[in-house]
Amino acid sequence: MDDSSRLWWSLPGPDRFVEQVHASLCSEGCAAIRFPKRRPRDFAPALKETAGRHEAIDVKIIDVSSFNRPDLPSHILGRAMLPTGKTVMSPNARLFANDPGLEDRAVLITGIPDDVFETWDIFLRSFARERKNSSLEVPLAIAAEIPPDAEIPGFQHFRWHGVVDRLDMAFFVSNLMRNRPAAPLRADLFERTVVEIAGFDRDLAERLAKADDNVLLAPYDHLHALVSELGWTNGETSWRDGAENDWDGWRFTHSLALAATEDRTAIERRIWRAHVATLFPWLDDLRLVAIRKWQDLLTTEEDGDFRRANDIEDLEFAAISMQAKRIEAIPKPMVDLLFDLRNMRNALGHRQPVSCDLVLRVASTYRSLLDDAGTKRPSSAT
Repeated sequence: MDDSSRLWWSLPGPDRFVEQVHASLCSEGCAAIRFPKRRPRDFAPALKETAGRHEAIDVKIIDVSSFNRPDLPSHILGRAMLPTGKTVMSPNARLFANDPGLEDRAVLITGIPDDVFETWDIFLRSFARERKNSSLEVPLAIAAEIPPDAEIPGFQHFRWHGVVDRLDMAFFVSNLMRNRPAAPLRADLFERTVVEIAGFDRDLAERLAKADDNVLLAPYDHLHALVSELGWTNGETSWRDGAENDWDGWRFTHSLALAATEDRTAIERRIWRAHVATLFPWLDDLRLVAIRKWQDLLTTEEDGDFRRANDIEDLEFAAISMQAKRIEAIPKPMVDLLFDLRNMRNALGHRQPVSCDLVLRVASTYRSLLDDAGTKRPSSAT
């Protein structure tokens, strides 16, 4: 596994999933794993590493797709598991469940083509029955990756559903982007945007983490381009297709499935969630900085469309910017910045993401507001 995979499978949700499969292999001996068609990479080596760490059983990985398609399950398993030179005319499920040479061992069967799964289904059902009646203390254990809708009697089933939560993805994305050159505000905004857009999907998170700044500030067109590149279609709407999963306690539709149906509104709401979580507290800190910087010039009195404020620190950007426009002591570049901050606040208040141009402009000018006021955030004061 590469570093990205090792990080992914060490996250609490994915790690718990692997641990449950491993525990089932050790206790029950028959585990079936159901992934959607679009599945996370490197589950097999993650299970093998987990088994090695516990030192309870030795797990061998058998990729059925690397064998000749006509081969029977028992023949594939025999060539992979039985000692070299051991000849068995007709290997079957009973042999594998009762072979002393396979005690304390386990196999993960992966890569079963859909068109031959029926043959594997028959073999695995038979193995579950034979293993239950085996005279061995710890017979061979089998885990198998099966189609999303399959069910094998005698096997304990594990479904990749609701495994990854927001904290998992946030930690993963933070590590992916930790060396990305960006000022703190934009770094936080980019990370949150990737988390909100990727949701439960590791592959999409990795792609977005490498995207340009302008893409992360306005990702819709990039997502729409990925629809064709990655082969998404309008018909993918279910967990089976990888288009839906539970994430953060809610049913979450994959962002590429939304892009495939041109649901810009839903995608922009996810961008807004990232913006409001990052920018709203930051804007309120700048609001307090502006008030304290010009508190002797600002008024709480009723002013046109703005009602009287009870306290100077209750003034919002709308009132601050309009007052600043009429105060000669406040330079025009600073007034322009205050109006930009007002526009950002208004967009967020109306559930709209902040435009790419506005974010970039404010990110390049807001520090002028801090020059005289210092850099301590008002929200960090005790």
